Amino acid sequence: MAGYIQLGRHAHSARCHCFARLVKLTLAIHPNLLSLLFTMNKKTAYSLGVASGLETAKYGGFSQNELTDLDSFLSAASDILSNKRQYADSPTYDFAREPNAESLFDAFDSGETVGLNKGWRKLSPERKRAEAQQALNEAFSAHSRGEYDFLKVVSDLSEIPADYRGEVLHINDHGNATLYIKSARKLKEIASRV
Repeated sequence: MAGYIQLGRHAHSARCHCFARLVKLTLAIHPNLLSLLFTMNKKTAYSLGVASGLETAKYGGFSQNELTDLDSFLSAASDILSNKRQYADSPTYDFAREPNAESLFDAFDSGETVGLNKGWRKLSPERKRAEAQQALNEAFSAHSRGEYDFLKVVSDLSEIPADYRGEVLHINDHGNATLYIKSARKLKEIASRV
């Protein structure tokens, strides 16, 4: 059995060695063959663009405002993407050497847009938290201005009338604020700030 495995290893090694010699001979005859085999195409450029857009959406470090507004998100993300293209490991450096560079850049740009939109959808939990915090900020500022049209402000949750439906801002004696939505059956916490 050991001889069979050993024979298998030699056979594999011999195949690799033969393939390497074949590649060397082919490149000696046609030196540009490697570049012909690995020419970047639009599909690959598009895929790289999608990956770049998703990466930017995932690791961009967006503000609360940028997470709650798609236009602000796309504006901030496009700034990040243009900065990323300045680095040497950007795939766009490879595009410049290709004969079809313009179509590659177009495909990459289209892919980045798709990647950003996919990333926007994947950021849904972060966006919901940002929207909740924004709602709390608006409720807190309405309270500080004395505007109570859409909001019930209480210092204890037992102060909420049983028939009340809508937003409740609970501010305890330490100044901690919690925003709730009161429905007929339950009180649901939206966001809080210490």
